[in-house]
Amino acid sequence: MVFVTKSVKRIYIMKNKKENLYLHYVLSEVDDLNELRLEPKSYRLPWKHGQSMDKLVKKMIGDGHTAMEIAEACERTSSFAGASDKREKVIISAMLIDKNVIPNDKALQKFFEEDGYKLDIISQHGKKEQEREEWFALKSGISSTVEGTIDKIEEYMRKTIKKNFGYDVPKESLKLRNYQDDIIKQCIKIYNETDKPFVRIAALLYPRTGKTPTFIDFFDMFKDIMKTFNKIDDKTLMILPASWLSSHTSFEKTLNKYNWNSNIVYIDINKFPKIEDMIKEIKQARKENKKIVLPISLHKKSTNVKMKKLLKLIRTIDNGEKMIVRDEADFASHTEAKREIEKHFIGKKQGTGKLLEITMSGTNIQRMLKNSKDVDGIVFKSYSELVKDKAEGILPRKYVSLSIRTHDYLKLVDYNPEYIWTWTKMIAEPLKFESMWIDCIQGFLLNRGNLKHINISYAAKENVDVAMIFVSPATKKQMNVITKIARKSLGDDWVVLTFHSDITNNRKAEALLSTKLNKAKVENKKGVLIISNTMGSRSLSESRIHATIMCSDEGDINTFIQRSMRSATFGKKFDGETKRHGIIVDCSLRQRDMTSKNSALSGRCAKTILQETALESRYGSSQKTISKIVKEVLQVEPFYYQDDNGNYAEFEADDILNDPNTITVLEDVMSVQSGNDIKNILKRITSELYNDLMDIKIGNKRGKKKDLSLKGQNYKQNKTSITNKKTPLDANEENDLWKRINFVFSHISFIRVCFSTKGKTFEECLENTDNNKFKEYIGTDVKTILKLSKIISREQLMILDVIVNKTDNLLKKLKDYDEKEFINSLKEFRQMEWVAAKPELSLNLNFWKNYFKENKYKFPKNFKDLRVCTTGTSIVEVLFLLELGVPMKNITVIDDKVFAQLWKKSGVNYIPKSIIDLTTEEINKIMKKYKWDLCIMNPPFAGDKQMYQQFFNKVVDMFKTNDKVENDNNNVDVRFYPREVFSGATIETDLSVINYHKKIICICPTEPLLNKKPSLRSHTKQMKKNLGGDNASLTSLTYKNGTTYKNIKIEDINNLAIPPEIYNGIITKVKDYVKRMGSLQDIVLLDDENLKNAKTVVWLPKIKTGVGKSRFFTFLGSDKTKELFGFIVTDDNQRKNAIDYLNLNITKCALSFVKFNGNNHRREFSLVPLVDFDINWTDEMLMKEIGLTQQEYDILVESLNNYPKDHMDLRKRLECAGIK
Repeated sequence: MVFVTKSVKRIYIMKNKKENLYLHYVLSEVDDLNELRLEPKSYRLPWKHGQSMDKLVKKMIGDGHTAMEIAEACERTSSFAGASDKREKVIISAMLIDKNVIPNDKALQKFFEEDGYKLDIISQHGKKEQEREEWFALKSGISSTVEGTIDKIEEYMRKTIKKNFGYDVPKESLKLRNYQDDIIKQCIKIYNETDKPFVRIAALLYPRTGKTPTFIDFFDMFKDIMKTFNKIDDKTLMILPASWLSSHTSFEKTLNKYNWNSNIVYIDINKFPKIEDMIKEIKQARKENKKIVLPISLHKKSTNVKMKKLLKLIRTIDNGEKMIVRDEADFASHTEAKREIEKHFIGKKQGTGKLLEITMSGTNIQRMLKNSKDVDGIVFKSYSELVKDKAEGILPRKYVSLSIRTHDYLKLVDYNPEYIWTWTKMIAEPLKFESMWIDCIQGFLLNRGNLKHINISYAAKENVDVAMIFVSPATKKQMNVITKIARKSLGDDWVVLTFHSDITNNRKAEALLSTKLNKAKVENKKGVLIISNTMGSRSLSESRIHATIMCSDEGDINTFIQRSMRSATFGKKFDGETKRHGIIVDCSLRQRDMTSKNSALSGRCAKTILQETALESRYGSSQKTISKIVKEVLQVEPFYYQDDNGNYAEFEADDILNDPNTITVLEDVMSVQSGNDIKNILKRITSELYNDLMDIKIGNKRGKKKDLSLKGQNYKQNKTSITNKKTPLDANEENDLWKRINFVFSHISFIRVCFSTKGKTFEECLENTDNNKFKEYIGTDVKTILKLSKIISREQLMILDVIVNKTDNLLKKLKDYDEKEFINSLKEFRQMEWVAAKPELSLNLNFWKNYFKENKYKFPKNFKDLRVCTTGTSIVEVLFLLELGVPMKNITVIDDKVFAQLWKKSGVNYIPKSIIDLTTEEINKIMKKYKWDLCIMNPPFAGDKQMYQQFFNKVVDMFKTNDKVENDNNNVDVRFYPREVFSGATIETDLSVINYHKKIICICPTEPLLNKKPSLRSHTKQMKKNLGGDNASLTSLTYKNGTTYKNIKIEDINNLAIPPEIYNGIITKVKDYVKRMGSLQDIVLLDDENLKNAKTVVWLPKIKTGVGKSRFFTFLGSDKTKELFGFIVTDDNQRKNAIDYLNLNITKCALSFVKFNGNNHRREFSLVPLVDFDINWTDEMLMKEIGLTQQEYDILVESLNNYPKDHMDLRKRLECAGIK
């Protein structure tokens, strides 16, 4: 610690031998530490070995620097100066002391000696030094940690000076920046204008805006600020509820660092063995008129004994004295469970003033505002806004989008043209992809190897010598392997660090990194690479991190922003120069079907820029349009991408604004806005409109309507505003309304593309929307949403207009019948999130490419001769055919659903009808006209109408009738796929592709081939008949694990891929047993009152999901199930035996014969043998009872054991299934 009087007198050093910790005290004759200039020799330390401190400091920063600069340099060098085996550490900080307080160094030294601190004899270079070096040895046991030692010594020094000189040593004064003052002014305005007992403010403040000191200052000066408004309000208790506990550390450090106007104390529950001692300290602090900062961990429950007593005390304090500050509110503390504890902060007494809650975070605003929709005001400062204003301490960012293009892969040692590279695969098996890791790391940092073009220094036009790579998701073991590879890649000139829980934690990571960087500098290393998964992604502030590199596939944009900001700390770089930009790198490994430019525009850098600008347009003070803000941002924070010639170019504003991702980001902003404005909407909504909005379907479910009238009239006759009703909406009803409004707002581009014929504004789009189709999909009438548009805020309507306008512009591109332009337009539509979010639309384009390649289809040499129809169509099928070379005029789309407007504007043949609605006459006419060679189907799966069965049956009938296929049913190939081939799939069944005579190719669930139930529904029965029936043989069947069987009978197909001859023997014996003795299905009851009255029941879940997971073929759920589904047994012994029986291998296998989706209550137990539950059955006993051979049992068990292994690993599942 550096204590200053007025001229440089002498250095005092205290040494803790146990910790090898040295602390410096300097006396000087200046009033401002920044004016104090010292030569490094003033910091000379006599080390036993190695260089002296003055030489190390001079090496780092040169001569003639300020005391604070030298102090910082000493701290950087001190942890390794001298003998490496001693690991000495010097900590230096500074305080100002009045020039007349301490006359000379001896005066202060005298009191050290009186308190028992002995002068330490130091040996320098083998010579004994006398006591004139004035090193004082600390008392042993003063603290068990370095941080604790520093705190204790600081406390000792202050007390010594106060006791003997009557002087309070002041701390550093905090001076808020202009934008921080503005944040406080905004908060005060909201607080004063809100006439409620509980004022809630949401502070949307991006990382690096100094949230912590800003709000401590607000708390500190609250009384003085309110005096200017002639009010006597004050806040004496700041409560800090948090799940990300490093935010508590940040508050504590800030409190200790600065001198505050009030006497503020930080009281932490973790520092008190007894809660009674803590309560006593709080009461004493309040008695002494001290302000209290109280950290609360949301990991503790309100029922915790300590917490219960603390919360009881908090409730006794008047609400008007309390300020709740929720920092990092998007991290876990947004959940209902975590926020449960906060209701206990509110005092029981009414009329005791306004309680103030400030919820703040820099990212994931949607999550932060969850359960906080009734905020009274929003304070907003985007990072880009601060950069444009040239705010002090705010560092501009530079975005770089790197992509490894298809031709780049040809250079790689282990390149396989069949393989699609992703970060997920590389992280999962780093040794398998070691050469690729080496190429990437050397390319990033050394401009060496096969991927020189991804060099960050070259791309960003700045030398990068410290970078932080986020590899996600990664285990500690995977990170350790990647670290070894990185060290091998970079050589001895670079230091490679790993951050995970075996090495450090979030609280200590920053200090560890600082030490390692200091050491690397002194050892003349060229650079440092830090590898992390999540550690340090929020709270790490180190100016020497120049670039953050995201080595992960597409993920949450808010997580990306948090991690990327680790390079945005203002200050010095590793080479000592002032940092000009924080460089943010997003690297894509995907071999996308788009240009490098389009790949960059669809990436996370572009989305970051769009999200910030959209929020600034909505919440910022300037009220500028999004397009204007984007243009301003790119002038100060450039965005680079690599063009197709390998050169790095800078994006223009129009490049970003015209990209489809603009629409997605704006819809995200609308999601936040509709949640925030729900209170305002409720003030103007009528009962009629409320109930009409409840018709909006979410997951095919409508909301619950409610009679909101004053006198109980029918809601349709009542136009009264909800705010005047006697029956208010509770929190769940309000949240449900918000979800339904948000559902519509997040589907605006979808509505414009799929249901509307024209529209450049939101209202014009709705006015030209097909109401029948709209209602079928959304659930309510178009007029309902038009009414809603009249009561939303102007800002909301403005954003909706922009979304519609941009979607309309995208549709206009389709007017040009040029096939290349049309393909590009389809690719742009595929980038839109609502396409990817719908299972029926989100099939991977490579699925079709791999399927056709694998099956070696003999297409005509000239694809221009191929005539194809596609039905149940997504964009993918048409895009695949076009890329294959099939001309638009030879493609026919038969569909009346989603993309009607798109197909009408294109050059493909379009039949706007569902294929199952076509009459025989229409079919014959169409077939005669188009003469199709092939039909590709991706029909809808969900629902009770057996749609995919109807589609398949109709097309088979259509091709047979017109002699396109022979009546021979033996030419059928089938391949099973995991449900993940649809990226957004919510279906609970695996999938199959049925190749019928190489003329009809249909994606559908595996049900028709696996269904062994005695009775089948009509369309499923017809589908099986078209496939030849149970006794027919398929030409081939390939299971998900890649095993293929030729000429396999349909009746021998099974869930576990058991060989046909073995499976046939097992199921025959099981069926014989069930026929004689009965099945478990015979005693299972569903929705039966007898279950309620029975004493002993084995409860079963009606739905048991998890296709492809080990739990799928299990029976048991929770005893606490509310479903009336299970079977009755006589006593607890039978119940125990029954539970043991249901866990047997043979029993699970019997369930697999019939179960092919999540249902358990539709006769899935019809082949599970019924046994006597007075007996405790084993597999061996049941094997003999049924008559299974040992070979049959062994294969059965092996198949069950392999099931989770083959399917739990998604990467392996897709690879085995041929999805590269």
